[in-house]
Amino acid sequence: MEKEKEKVKEKETEERRKPVAVFMAFGTKGDVYPIAAIAAAFACDQKQYHVVLVTHSAHQVGWSLFL
Repeated sequence: MEKEKEKVKEKETEERRKPVAVFMAFGTKGDVYPIAAIAAAFACDQKQYHVVLVTHSAHQVGWSLFL
């Protein structure tokens, strides 16, 4: 049980050390969706990065599901 806790703690530390890739998109859905698609593709391809998408609160619902 103790070894499992250590592994979880190591993984959490590793996640915090990842570089962050920030994508910013503002405007209508037509402006935001293409950048969101690029950010999602980048997140899938570049696992060594923690990917963040910044946009207005109007586009907030459901985004965390994709990134």
